[in-house]
Amino acid sequence: MPRKTTFPGPRAPQLAQLVQTLRDEGGFTTKQQRLFGDTFRIKFERRPWHVFADPEDIKTIFTLSPKVAHAGEANEILRTVLGKHSVLVVDEDEHLRQRRLLLPSFHGDRLLGWQAAIERVAEARVARLPRGGAFSLRPHMTAIALEVILEVVMGVTEREEHDRLAGPVDRLLE
Repeated sequence: MPRKTTFPGPRAPQLAQLVQTLRDEGGFTTKQQRLFGDTFRIKFERRPWHVFADPEDIKTIFTLSPKVAHAGEANEILRTVLGKHSVLVVDEDEHLRQRRLLLPSFHGDRLLGWQAAIERVAEARVARLPRGGAFSLRPHMTAIALEVILEVVMGVTEREEHDRLAGPVDRLLE
């Protein structure tokens, strides 16, 4: 039987944590990290979120066996948008099968072809990041993902087409 681990976290009611997160996500999580350390739990949805800030912990999580770490279970909210067979919402053998199908698209020359565009998009966004204080990283990462999806995945290069598709793709990411 798997060992159950309890993470420290705020005792505020779920609704209060949600309001604090919506008001100032970066400030809220920074405060929790100061109070509870690099690993803590917050609850503002049906399931609690476990936050890991230590790079070694993050590396450990991303190298766990798919038999242990069920990312698909955690990503169930994406099932409606991505479908029940998406690599992001399935686990174990089905996850491995889906990854093997996708793998050729993420090898060698294909990635090298995307690299310059991804770097350009990321560098432009990083240059606009706020300096000297805490901020929420999510909107910036979403903006990078939006631009990469439009340019690299969908091949959108015309400004008019970009502007027409950006809203719907952004809403999908949200």
